[in-house]
Amino acid sequence: MQAPKIDPRTYQDIVAETETLAHEFSGWQPQADGVPDAGQALIRIFGRFTDLIIQRLNRVPEKNFLAFLNLIGTEPLPPQPARVPLTFRLADNAPVDAVVPVGAQAAAPPAAGEEDEVIFETEQELLVTRSQIVAAYVYEPATDRYSDCMPQVQGQSDTPFTIFAGTQPVDHELYLACDPLLLDAAGRTVRINLYSPEQWQWERWPIQWAYWREDGWQPLTVTSQYVTAPGQWQVTINALPELIPHELNGTEAGWLRTRLALSLPPTQPAVAPIAMGMGSNNNPVDFGKPFQPFGESYTYWYLDGAK
Repeated sequence: MQAPKIDPRTYQDIVAETETLAHEFSGWQPQADGVPDAGQALIRIFGRFTDLIIQRLNRVPEKNFLAFLNLIGTEPLPPQPARVPLTFRLADNAPVDAVVPVGAQAAAPPAAGEEDEVIFETEQELLVTRSQIVAAYVYEPATDRYSDCMPQVQGQSDTPFTIFAGTQPVDHELYLACDPLLLDAAGRTVRINLYSPEQWQWERWPIQWAYWREDGWQPLTVTSQYVTAPGQWQVTINALPELIPHELNGTEAGWLRTRLALSLPPTQPAVAPIAMGMGSNNNPVDFGKPFQPFGESYTYWYLDGAK
């Protein structure tokens, strides 16, 4: 923060003020034709010297501040070279990785009003690898959400992002395709048997089915039920609509899609603390001391876990 000026007057202010005072006290007048005379020359010389004095006077607070910093032992940092981030990329189809040695020079365009380029040198050795980042995602299991951080990782976006929190819900989907069976099955009944050790939970899950056509995914009505085989769940599609081949992840086929229409539970199931107590002869027993659970002349020992 710059200290306030003791005297804010400029050279022009001093000249104008001096000319006014000379006119009031001596009757001096400037030439009518505007040609400077001896009086104007003296006034401008006086204004110049006064301006120099004011400039020095206005630097007194800064000088005192520097004296205060010296008094408390503070010293200015020595000059430091400018630092800038540099990005190195391999040439297209480079056969091997490249090493940028320490002290490699890079020139920046001259600054405004300058003629010479600004030369920078690398501080550390850098290995420029052919490996490329193809994806960068954040997955937050607690909320079943994810974030695509690829724009920030590649430098395409300067917006900050959190590395441990997702912003979008995760889609849980299963895609099925079998062109030899499904493409020619339009109007027929199709049964799909699915196997899972937790097939008993499927009845409670909101599972949605859909098929693809030119204008996007369309809902598909199905009936599902248990079958006799253990761990098997059967899905029945009555009058299967015509499937239009569509490319998904590089594979073109007639697709069916099933989706779980909810997020995964935010927390895992928890068991409430189990409290246990023990007694002998209808009297409570202190676990911290030796005791005889069957009594001195025991017959039976009862253990109650109802509570």
